[in-house]
Amino acid sequence: MKQPSKIVGLLRGSVGGILGGVLGYYAFVWLGRHGFYALILPGSLVGMGFGVCSGRRSLAGGIACGLFAVALGIFTEWRWRPFAADQSLAFFLVHVHRLSPVTVALILLAGAFSFWLGSGPGRDAEEEQTRADWERIEELARREKAARRGESDATDSEP
Repeated sequence: MKQPSKIVGLLRGSVGGILGGVLGYYAFVWLGRHGFYALILPGSLVGMGFGVCSGRRSLAGGIACGLFAVALGIFTEWRWRPFAADQSLAFFLVHVHRLSPVTVALILLAGAFSFWLGSGPGRDAEEEQTRADWERIEELARREKAARRGESDATDSEP
């Protein structure tokens, strides 16, 4: 299977990450209206969308997804539960350190999941090819070793 070019992969991944974030945000709102606090969902879907759509491994993509997921988590929390004293985003950002430890943990966990998922599949085509090459080399070495043992056994048995 041919890998997409890096630029095409990053563009597709970016679109997938944005769509994943939008889907995650609206899923969070819907679940929140039904009594579930799924703050990890928007950020995680950013990484999942990027990873699935990019089709390749990308450390830079994973880092971007992780950072975007944290920002989206903060935005989502602000939209869901702004501070009572002032509901502006600026006030929320200045006082973000006053969020509960559970909320901060969920936002950071979403960022970590997004990094992991946004980094792409477990192995790319080059890694698979390298692994296959090493397996062939090991197999040839085993056969050569077995052939040498067979030759040495044959020469030892002759008088």
